[in-house]
Amino acid sequence: MNIFGENNNKQINFSLSIPEWKNTDSLATTKTSRAMPITGTLFGTDKAFGMIADVSDGSNYTTEIDKEVVLYNTVNKMWETTADHYWPGTDKTVNFYAYYPTSITNGTIIHTAGTTPTLKYTVPADAATQADIMTSTSTGVSGTTYSSTSVSFEHILAAVKFTVGTSGLPSGTIKSITISGIKNSGTYTFGSGWTLGSTSSSFTVSPSSVITGAAGADITSGTFTMMMIPQSFTNATIILTYNTGTSYRKTISGNWTANNIYTYNLSKSVNVGDYYYSDGTWGAISENPQKVPIAIIFSNITSEKDKKYGFTHGYAMALNNTNAPNCWSLSQGSSDNMTIESSNLQTDYDGYDHFLHISTNKGALVYSATNYPAFYDARNYNVVAPSNSSGWYLPSVGQWFLFISNIGKSSDVTYNFDNQTGSYNIYWTNYASISFIIESVVKNTNSDTFVGYWYWCSSEQNSNYGSLTNISSNSVYTGGADPHKGRNPDDSEKLRSVIAF
Repeated sequence: MNIFGENNNKQINFSLSIPEWKNTDSLATTKTSRAMPITGTLFGTDKAFGMIADVSDGSNYTTEIDKEVVLYNTVNKMWETTADHYWPGTDKTVNFYAYYPTSITNGTIIHTAGTTPTLKYTVPADAATQADIMTSTSTGVSGTTYSSTSVSFEHILAAVKFTVGTSGLPSGTIKSITISGIKNSGTYTFGSGWTLGSTSSSFTVSPSSVITGAAGADITSGTFTMMMIPQSFTNATIILTYNTGTSYRKTISGNWTANNIYTYNLSKSVNVGDYYYSDGTWGAISENPQKVPIAIIFSNITSEKDKKYGFTHGYAMALNNTNAPNCWSLSQGSSDNMTIESSNLQTDYDGYDHFLHISTNKGALVYSATNYPAFYDARNYNVVAPSNSSGWYLPSVGQWFLFISNIGKSSDVTYNFDNQTGSYNIYWTNYASISFIIESVVKNTNSDTFVGYWYWCSSEQNSNYGSLTNISSNSVYTGGADPHKGRNPDDSEKLRSVIAF
């Protein structure tokens, strides 16, 4: 269509630009299940946008372009409306209003000649149908411009995504993330901003993403980014749900502004004294009344070696004893090539690495139930270990130190070196209160008592001695020497397995 005015034949066309998202990590993805958030500063020539244009002669307005689709003409190398339109000439101006996408789910653009368009919009509950809406406003453009009109798009929504926080999460498949208590509707005035509606709603993204639970990993991004109306809010609730049904909650407050990305770090704190469950999750028993606890958490740190194995959350001790086998190993007199210096026993948290050393035949003998019964029996504790854990194994001296200090609530210790055995012993001075506290804790789950028994440790002191831990009302210590073989254990000797997660 020709806009009459001085009989000009200068066709209206457009050049485009879009802003970078602020506070962005990356919205890139290979998924294309819905309109992705637009990233970068270039608008792809495979896309289309909508256009409104009003012409003014100084006193009257007419709508020349009424919500028409603009496409890229690959022959003319320009953005054009589906019908031809021309510059109106002198003494006239044009107001341009562009929007993307051309069709907005749950959105209606309202416009009459001479007024600024508005978008009435309700955010879809499912993030898969939420669009990255952009608009551009350029008013008072001279009717004799005769060149490509700049369309500078702005993101009018806030982008919301989720990552694993510093405390980590259990590994598994994320079924959904729901955020509730957020305004779900409003009216956007082009070039101005939002007026919020009165109703709030819940919004869900279903990424089916598999996570290891390591801090910093993306849970949602790209096509699974939520696109929300800018607003201030308090006490909104985020619920993360696994495909097993396990869920975690977080309450947030904040202020979302347009053209910004907000990343929420979701994690489940690992607290000493909480429990590790048969499904590989953790928390207080009061939070998980239907779950089966299998171990008590005694540490929310892991060794550097365990971190490399993928176990970053903590350690937990089995709730029940097994009877001690007849020896630590049959390798007495021959080193198993994993001797721990006495001064390092307290910080030897590598029970799992010791087990791998023995089980991969790097010790003095071939790994078997006969040659390494303590290691074998600890590994084969009769409770199924979650698939995202290390499995059960014989705890090291350092892990027993963490258990007694953290669960018994005291690290007041003295040290003794036994010249006869060449072993190093760590004694707790307030043994009576420690044994009482440990006993009271384990009663919460009707688990076996720790008190009154000796337990083998995986830390090798020298070629003749492994290590022992004792918890009783008369003495609490770890690191004590125990011969590799030749023992005939009685009822006072037990085995207790540990697990890393």
